[in-house]
Amino acid sequence: MTTDHNDQHSSPSEDPDSGDALLRYFRNLLDVPSALRRSIIRHGEPNSNRAASQVIFTNFFLHILPTRIHRYSLRRRATWGLGVISLVLFFLLIATGIPLMIYYNVMV
Repeated sequence: MTTDHNDQHSSPSEDPDSGDALLRYFRNLLDVPSALRRSIIRHGEPNSNRAASQVIFTNFFLHILPTRIHRYSLRRRATWGLGVISLVLFFLLIATGIPLMIYYNVMV
């Protein structure tokens, strides 16, 4: 019993749907940025304070940021400490990392 495999498998150049598949592929590729945006932001523009708060609470990326910021919290004096703390911790990381890099021996 022999079967002809040419009927089941055709080359891509002979397939009449290959042009449509390639066109669909490029359309989907162009749609990726908007699909990614729609998957992250699943709501429309809020039209009230309550709707804005609900949008914030339902989106994790927006939830970790505050919905409202007071003007005095954006002053340089209020945020200066964050930069200083970051700089001190960075130098602490460097100061402890270099000796560890030199003296640490991994026992196999």
